Amino acid sequence: LMFSFLSNIRQLATRTATTQSGAAATTAIANTNKGLATATRTLSISCRGLANDDTSEIGVIVRDSGFGSFQSDNVEVLKCVSPSDWPERLQKMRLDIEPHLLSASSSIPSFSFEDRVSEASNECEEKTKMDTMKMSKRIREEFEIDFDTFDFLNHGAFGASLRRASQAANAWRMVQESQPLRFYDRILLPEIVRTMHMFGEMFHVNPCEFSFVQNATTALNAIIQSQVQKLQENEQTWKAGSRSSVDDDGCGSEHEQDGVRPRVMTLNVAYGSVKTMVKVMQSRTHDTFTHDEVHVPLNRDHRLLQTSDVVEVVKSYIEEQGPPAIAILDHITSNTALCLPIFEIASLFPSDTTVIVDGAHGLLQVELDFERMKRSNINYYVTNCHKWLCSAKSVGVLWGASEQDRADVHPVIISHGYGHGFTSDFIWDGCRDYAAVLALQNVLHFWNHVGMDYARTHIHLLAKTAADMLHELWGTTNQKLCDPAMHAAMHLVRLPPLDASKIIKDPASHNSTSDNGVDNNIETPLSASDVQTMLYYNGIEVPIKDIEGAFYARISAHIYNTIDDYKKLGNIISKWTT
Repeated sequence: LMFSFLSNIRQLATRTATTQSGAAATTAIANTNKGLATATRTLSISCRGLANDDTSEIGVIVRDSGFGSFQSDNVEVLKCVSPSDWPERLQKMRLDIEPHLLSASSSIPSFSFEDRVSEASNECEEKTKMDTMKMSKRIREEFEIDFDTFDFLNHGAFGASLRRASQAANAWRMVQESQPLRFYDRILLPEIVRTMHMFGEMFHVNPCEFSFVQNATTALNAIIQSQVQKLQENEQTWKAGSRSSVDDDGCGSEHEQDGVRPRVMTLNVAYGSVKTMVKVMQSRTHDTFTHDEVHVPLNRDHRLLQTSDVVEVVKSYIEEQGPPAIAILDHITSNTALCLPIFEIASLFPSDTTVIVDGAHGLLQVELDFERMKRSNINYYVTNCHKWLCSAKSVGVLWGASEQDRADVHPVIISHGYGHGFTSDFIWDGCRDYAAVLALQNVLHFWNHVGMDYARTHIHLLAKTAADMLHELWGTTNQKLCDPAMHAAMHLVRLPPLDASKIIKDPASHNSTSDNGVDNNIETPLSASDVQTMLYYNGIEVPIKDIEGAFYARISAHIYNTIDDYKKLGNIISKWTT
């Protein structure tokens, strides 16, 4: 009953606040949400002692879900209470469906990543050690990739799901269809929260601070749209400032008038769709803000890019232009595979700059430290589980540093649960397939068993060794784009000059017709797409990037890869050189 009461207060306060001016309404809603969040937490803690008693009273309290007619439990309560302390009826419901999930819970073989890392730890012998390091057949059996046809060196694109993740997702779909109403009405929401607890324990993050979404793109759209809406609500402030900067003659400079307009900052190496999001919101809001794209210099006369260079570029921008209202950073860039120093960059901004980090490639590829993010003024971090964590497709994560940050972001899709708390806002966006989220339980169990930290170290070593081997084979060691320390499990490797006539004569060129019958035979001058297509028809899946006029292979390394995969790539490119 108290949860229902708090929910009604939230809705009443929101309706009242909307009658005020934009800035006042934002402040009123934020203060209300903050107070109610505290009250909800306090009430949740008070309920913990009752959670083990399956009484009608606790049933009423916990089952006030805020999801319309759903006969589900309140997710805002469940996320604050360990699943082991949930009501007995929830424990029984899980036991009832457990037999249907056993088919996806096969035993996990030991891969001895710890031994592999120890063997490769001696830098002097690293290459030799890695050359002899063979992934066992059992590891490849954990994936569904067609290894007989392809050397798969492009994990960074869309990831590759563990076989057990796909099996678990299918098992959950069977549970769903065996009684659809029971699944959506009673099972789904608590099981998503159970998955949140497991994820939080593994990655040392409070379940109250994040929510699962469909993918990182969904999360970024929600954050960017919400933050731009805040800029719109405060539009009168910068317009007044713009009028005050006009000269006596009524002219005023464009720079002066534009200087008070809020600015959104991205880097030139940002993911393309993020730039599109910003541009679309700029157009929709009739230029409420300006978009500044800060240039990170690449290919600078063979001088390797360093992390300090990126920090210095952003620092100079802030000194010249002042801090932006919103700063969007990549953790690991997609096109150039650069690990950016997000903590150092974020610390350059004042507390009133909203810092958003696109970490689509971050989860598992690098270690995530959410507490350090808070200390570094990072407000939001988004990532994907289906890339490097190898979950079923697709699952994303939206993390907000503070209660205020979480209150300030709104889902793109509004449905039941909206307005009842951060988790309630995002956990349900309509009837769809949620199996990938639930199957994440099996994925987390897999990485807990095999040792995620050892696996991470292994793929870093493999990627570096493969990159060094290819650079040496192609004679491009002195043409690296950046300090190798800026790469993790993805590396950019400069290609040597290629001879188009040799590629055209390659036997695979006769197969280079797309599935829709369009002739893909290459022409001169060569494009990066031409080279990538010809590699594809030679059984190698690897992206070729054109970066300021030079071709690079962006290789990825995951636990199923071996050094032999990269040798085949090296030999084919060598045949095509001038």
